[in-house]
Amino acid sequence: MTRRSARLASAPSKVLIGGPTVTVDDQRDFTEPDHEDCDEEILKPKKKRQKQSKKPSSTVGREFKNVRGRRGALKAIVEMPLDILHEIFMHLTPLEVLHLSRMCKALRRILMVKSAEFIWKQARFNLDNFPHCPEDLNEVQFACLMFDNHCDYCSEQKARYFIWSIRRRCCKKCITDRNGLESLGNLPQFFSDTLRSIVPSLDASGTEDIWSYLDRDAVTCIVSATKLHDDFLNLEGEAQENWRRDKAKERQRRINHGRLCEDWIARQTKIRASRLNDARMRRCEAIKQRLIDLGWGEELEFIRDFKQWPAVKQPKDLTERIWRNIKDDLIKSLKEHKASRLEEEYLDAQEDRRLCLSICLSELRFSIPLSERILPPIADFRQMEPFSTLIMAPATEKVEFSASMLQEATKKWRSSKDIELRHMVVSGSSLTSGPTDVDILSLAATFFKCWRSHCCNMQTISYPEVLVHGCCMSAYGPGHHNDNAWNYDGERVSFDKKAHSLAKTILEASGLDYDITTQEQVHQPNFYIECHKCPSTDHSNGKRVLLTWHSSIIHALSHAQGKKIHMARANLSDSEVKLVKELEIEELRSATGYADYTCMRCDYIGTWYGLLDHVSCKHGQSGKLIYLTDYDLAITQTGFRRQPGGALILKLS
Repeated sequence: MTRRSARLASAPSKVLIGGPTVTVDDQRDFTEPDHEDCDEEILKPKKKRQKQSKKPSSTVGREFKNVRGRRGALKAIVEMPLDILHEIFMHLTPLEVLHLSRMCKALRRILMVKSAEFIWKQARFNLDNFPHCPEDLNEVQFACLMFDNHCDYCSEQKARYFIWSIRRRCCKKCITDRNGLESLGNLPQFFSDTLRSIVPSLDASGTEDIWSYLDRDAVTCIVSATKLHDDFLNLEGEAQENWRRDKAKERQRRINHGRLCEDWIARQTKIRASRLNDARMRRCEAIKQRLIDLGWGEELEFIRDFKQWPAVKQPKDLTERIWRNIKDDLIKSLKEHKASRLEEEYLDAQEDRRLCLSICLSELRFSIPLSERILPPIADFRQMEPFSTLIMAPATEKVEFSASMLQEATKKWRSSKDIELRHMVVSGSSLTSGPTDVDILSLAATFFKCWRSHCCNMQTISYPEVLVHGCCMSAYGPGHHNDNAWNYDGERVSFDKKAHSLAKTILEASGLDYDITTQEQVHQPNFYIECHKCPSTDHSNGKRVLLTWHSSIIHALSHAQGKKIHMARANLSDSEVKLVKELEIEELRSATGYADYTCMRCDYIGTWYGLLDHVSCKHGQSGKLIYLTDYDLAITQTGFRRQPGGALILKLS
């Protein structure tokens, strides 16, 4: 025979609430606190008309059969004998009892009576090192203060801060917006320092302290502060001081108890965080093991943030149902990660190969003679075969670049660029590659120009310097020549028709045939061009103006602004040639830059005065240095001597 509750059988009145029959008890003196007096009236429930279902009971049973949690399975719990319910409730925590008291009115009538105080007390004892209940609160009020996260000012469930001296909770928004709170510094002037020291307050960080009234950023409860002020004014003389002393002791006592509570909350938060972290670790390891069984172990080794994936970082143990729900999404994410990783590895492999090619090119540049040190820019190598194929090879293949490959590619590149330059010359001048054996690129009248006007003050470029000119490989000028291939858009370099025309005029005036005169001939040591117009001007002081071949073209460009030039080869004796050569050296010293001289005995490169100190200290030589015996103009990495910007004008008396 089923045991029935004697409490229900002898109940004087019964109220039907949500189906089960419960007893209405008149001992309702153990309630939760409200905002003012911590008393809450339990209203008598109204009778509701029971909703009749049109479906048969068997259909309703089948409808709830598969509902998660078996809805309504515990609806008869209030019909159990009271001693059994009490025994069950004795094993709960304060938060669980608090939730039960809010489940339904029947359970509330059982738990919110004075006779049920032992249940709340035992629930508090079930927690390790939980602070004792203060004298000014009952067990229910203390449980609400500790575990109910509703704000006492806005009722939002975000109250993380305590004002222990008035047993209230508040949220950050209320502290910021001053909702029911006010800064201590904004209290009326009649609040003396005596009252400010006992007013309950909370600093901006959410921590209450006995000396926080000294902080103007601290906030206080307006209602509590006003009530304290009114109570203070109702007293006189020594009673006020006694009242203030008692309130200060009470406030300090509450704050001390609140610190114990906060310490317990901090410990529980740390324990919970540790448990959650352990649960995440177990879940992560379980998911990893299942993915390893599916063949994804190698890919998991490349994922550093696998623990932070949304499906992995949840603090729940992995079950078969959860695994079925997340399996497909995890495998999809792994496939995407693998594809992204392989693409990144492929791009990294290409970059490593480009860097390796640059290193090999640098080693080749310093291993060949200066006369042959005209190499393609790195961008041209990357576009040529077999380098483009090797760079784009799969990341798993091992790629090596040999010096022979670079040399062979350099020959092909030089041949193709020579053809391109010859086409510029033929299409822009009267020069042809005709029956003679002279290459039109080596002719003295062949000049080119880059796309930048007055580039480096050179104004015109001869062959083969044009193959290593920095502006021909960049859209921004010198210093950026590694960005693009040589003359990558066909507009970086072009044939200089004006310089070509001036060169023809000077060669004809010198009695030379411009169709066969080569650069080798015009760069002989005794070959100088004389400007017959400059001696008549004031800046030459009547001296003869002599120029080297390249300087003469630059000088002629400055004279050719709508005027006829008067320049031809200078007739110089051997003694005059010697004087001009010495004059050229002296002019180079003042016209060239800083690191433009090299020692013929070693690899030193520096300024002129640095060269003098170097020769004197290291080689023990003093006196005048001889050009091409003791020193030479520094040679660039492309094999050409450094030249001054503009024309080098030599004035001979």
